[in-house]
Amino acid sequence: MSEYQNLAVNLRRLRAECLLSQADLAVRAGEPFSQQYVSHLERGRWPYRREHVAQLARVLGVTEPELLRKVRRRVPTAA
Repeated sequence: MSEYQNLAVNLRRLRAECLLSQADLAVRAGEPFSQQYVSHLERGRWPYRREHVAQLARVLGVTEPELLRKVRRRVPTAA
């Protein structure tokens, strides 16, 4: 997975764990965030800025490295 995809997966998971909508996260993070921008980040669409990662990490109660942590792909197991 690319760094953008890692951010996307972690951001989506952490936001859900905090029971925040994309719009709620955008409001709490402040400028320049919007629901649309959060949506793009969660889909790995837009490049991000380091300072944006710091803002999101603060709101989600994690560190920047946690938000950017490499995500392992799940391998389906035989039943």
